[in-house]
Amino acid sequence: MATTLATLRENLSERLDDWIEGVVDATGTKNSIVDAGLEDEVRQPTEGQFLLFTSGTYDGNIRKISGYTQNNHTIRWEHPLAGNPAATDTFEIHSFHPDDIKAAINYARLSVYPWIYQHLDDTTLVSRANQHKYTLPTTMVGGPFEVRLARWASIDIEEQLLDNAGFESWDSSSAPSDWDSPTNITLAQEDDWVLSDGYSAKGTSTTSAASFYQTVSSHADYAGQRMSLSIWVFCMTASRVKASIYDSAATESSYHQGKGWEQLTVSYTMPASPTALKAGVTVAAGTALTFYLDDAVLWSGQRVADDVGDLLLNWIAHENGVLEFRQSLSSDRPIRLIGMGYLSSVSADTDTMELDDPQTELLYAEAACFLYRRSLAKSPSETQGVYGLLLAYWENEVHKWRSRVGMGVPPTKRNAPGLG
Repeated sequence: MATTLATLRENLSERLDDWIEGVVDATGTKNSIVDAGLEDEVRQPTEGQFLLFTSGTYDGNIRKISGYTQNNHTIRWEHPLAGNPAATDTFEIHSFHPDDIKAAINYARLSVYPWIYQHLDDTTLVSRANQHKYTLPTTMVGGPFEVRLARWASIDIEEQLLDNAGFESWDSSSAPSDWDSPTNITLAQEDDWVLSDGYSAKGTSTTSAASFYQTVSSHADYAGQRMSLSIWVFCMTASRVKASIYDSAATESSYHQGKGWEQLTVSYTMPASPTALKAGVTVAAGTALTFYLDDAVLWSGQRVADDVGDLLLNWIAHENGVLEFRQSLSSDRPIRLIGMGYLSSVSADTDTMELDDPQTELLYAEAACFLYRRSLAKSPSETQGVYGLLLAYWENEVHKWRSRVGMGVPPTKRNAPGLG
């Protein structure tokens, strides 16, 4: 359910009795075009209207019409184009400037809220141990009406890009197979502190910043792709260890919380011409540190929540955009937020807004009010009565369509507003 800016502009203009479209008959000049099809239009172009090219070399160019000759169907303007429009180029004619029409549509997307809104299902927040407050996404207006704790979709291990990801194979007691030599870290094969299978990698860092990676071959094959890394780390010191994906620089996860085994995750979109692809961990400078690594996974694509999740009730969304929980949540799980947001703004003709008929009627009514309020404010006294009547008509349309197509605000699923 989405409508393009081009369609919104056309339909709004039709409702304002302000819509003419045409096609250039033959090569025009820098200051004029000819379209014999205009002869069949009920309303003819007039001086002071605006011509918008919608295809061809001058697609998007706007010119104010300086004159129209009906007997040869020629539209003229003063400010010349850089060249001549071609035959079959399409155009529209409006009484309102097309940029003002676009501004009206983008204003209306805000003023129709909350009667019409974009349904949001957001899983960008990830739970952390002993963390009670989270920053809400800025797209979610007024906070969520439902919060759930979901789980990650399982990863097909056959699609993962790392070799010896569980550190089961070692070239020597200090060198796991297929991994690069570490920087400022001494490695050792470990069979006590193990997450799964027989071994993990024990790392002891120096006081300097450190790193440990595996280089993925054929990095150019992943140009433009979203890469994601998950690796389990055991550490009892907080704010030192991060998961990292490296191209020409490191993109890192949040810090390990220092409370035992924790799954660190990070995602990175590769550039069009990547210089490398490495995955592993980094350690911030500080005192010497011991940690353990196991079960790393690197794959192409971002982690996604795989289910609806468990409904949470003891939460409150504060006015400053902070979501607070009374209880500590299970670590490293997607927090699913169900809520409402404004419809998307549109700029290019192909941009879409998340609504369709008949909800578009409320948007058109709000946009019309915007345009006629502007006209009323700028018009001379002799025309203000006309604009006043038009504004009153469209304000009545706004109230009518709110009751007919309003989506209704879902009830909030939580306990009493406080956390007590």
